[in-house]
Amino acid sequence: MGSVADDSAFKASSHSCRPPLPVMALREKIVEKVRENRVTLIVGDTGCGKSSRVPLFLLEENMQPIVCTQPRRFAVVTIARMVAKARNCGVGEEVGYHIGHSKVSDMTSSRSKIVFKTAGVLLEQMRDKGLEALRYNVIILDEVHERSVESDLVLACVKQFMVKNKDLRVVLMSATADITRYRDYFKDLGRDERVEVIAIPSAPKDSIFQRKVLYLEQVAKLLEICPQALSDRYCSGSSPTCAVADINKEVHALIHELILYIHQSEPDIEKSVLVFLPTYHALEQQWILLKPFMSLFRVHILHRSIDTDEALLAMQTCKSHRKISMNFPYAAGDSCHKYCGIFSYHSWCGFCN
Repeated sequence: MGSVADDSAFKASSHSCRPPLPVMALREKIVEKVRENRVTLIVGDTGCGKSSRVPLFLLEENMQPIVCTQPRRFAVVTIARMVAKARNCGVGEEVGYHIGHSKVSDMTSSRSKIVFKTAGVLLEQMRDKGLEALRYNVIILDEVHERSVESDLVLACVKQFMVKNKDLRVVLMSATADITRYRDYFKDLGRDERVEVIAIPSAPKDSIFQRKVLYLEQVAKLLEICPQALSDRYCSGSSPTCAVADINKEVHALIHELILYIHQSEPDIEKSVLVFLPTYHALEQQWILLKPFMSLFRVHILHRSIDTDEALLAMQTCKSHRKISMNFPYAAGDSCHKYCGIFSYHSWCGFCN
């Protein structure tokens, strides 16, 4: 069965500020290990702060020039902006980014110290100029568990270059990396070389995100629907392996009812609703259902086919309307806001969580 954030999660939080991110406690250790080891693997849960803080730590220790890759354009821009804000500078000064044909500083200025890129952009530059010509002291490869042709080729090229350049430092970051695989991959760099692993402790469950799980019967109670009728209507009973990726109109209607319920139950208009759906078509269909309610909501779709500038609007706080962010699951790690409701559709159970 599926689940949604429960009714208490829809109420305004009593906490006025967030506690420090878990990665902050390991700042000195991370800097020390990156200096001492040619390859460092940092493993930490989503939301621990590694993507935005580790590049900042190394930049503050003057280990530039640094390049950091992200698997998605959206993450490249948002993290570059976060690091620039922390450094009290504008994007394009000492912090830049490069995605596709959009380039905001790329070590072409003496002010540039760190640049964020997609793996595809870095691979293209390595092909045209060679990694040696790019003159990086530190290469950070984030989300290495999200493997792609581009990221695998970048990793292979970086390893080859490390044989020639003994001073290059490589930082791999992931929430779910296979530590043994990366240790084996880099073990032939030298007899004395090893992959240093830093595990970021998980934050206490109630320190950053307060979450409860509601199952279908509890959702029925919230929406004042007969539990058995809801179960018969939405639970197909099919297995995950044979489930259809897209969802039907009944499930869309239920998600729509949940969004309206959350909006009516949560008084803080600045708290958003985050919805995960399995296909772009499903995102479009839910957007159509919400269209008549645009006087209440600001609806944003986060998907690789959406223009990056348009997607970045989802990161802005809206004080006049409830913000609804509808995501394809890959964008989960890129969305960092306070939410009063988070749910996603699983086709194998026919509901949300």
